[in-house]
Amino acid sequence: MSMGVPIAAWLMYSDQPRNALLITKVLRTGIAVRDWDRRDELVPSPRIQEAVETLMVSKEGDKEEGSGIGHCS
Repeated sequence: MSMGVPIAAWLMYSDQPRNALLITKVLRTGIAVRDWDRRDELVPSPRIQEAVETLMVSKEGDKEEGSGIGHCS
């Protein structure tokens, strides 16, 4: 995060839902690839592609100016 790399939060178990909430809602330096309530389902490749494109290409990835999200060097 300190290097300005956005995070794709992929919740799987344990404390990860809390960490993802911190990353996506509080710090706003990433997005969730899938919701916790769907953790037992496979994530289809189009959803992974959508998450990566959102972080790297779209305006949503740049919405937090100065926060680092979407600014990869």
